[in-house]
Amino acid sequence: FFSSMLHAQRQASGDTADIVALLKLGVPLERLEALYGCQEVRAAARRYVKSGKDRQRSTVGQVLITRSVSSKREALEDEQFVTALLASLEEDPDDSLMDPLMLTPMTDPVVLSSGYVVDRTTALHPGGQLRLRQCPFTRVPLEPKVYPVVFLALQIKEWR
Repeated sequence: FFSSMLHAQRQASGDTADIVALLKLGVPLERLEALYGCQEVRAAARRYVKSGKDRQRSTVGQVLITRSVSSKREALEDEQFVTALLASLEEDPDDSLMDPLMLTPMTDPVVLSSGYVVDRTTALHPGGQLRLRQCPFTRVPLEPKVYPVVFLALQIKEWR
């Protein structure tokens, strides 16, 4: 009897570790629930949000509280989960997502002709004209065009 209980505990622990690893990789909760069951995935997701410090943590927490009424209730009744989720939402993004001139998170990154990346609002007036004649980092004259940095925009969207 005890050996079967121990085996079941080890299996559940292994499943939890697998679920957390898959959450870190960005596998959707719906897919994991189909593979492992709703209760186990939701419990593992709550533990993951409370434990980690990576960007995926806030995304998982937000999805978890929008899944169903019972899932939302369970998550919001867990004070440690709520605290960890709120902390993850207040975290600054990676330095690569920050405007190096304004020191604020970028929303629409563009590359200047000098090769430096800044937010569109830093580089351009609302009418689309370049705000700067010289690169603030190299003092090289700038061409009047900027180009979007799509991969950074996707990372910013994921972070937000």
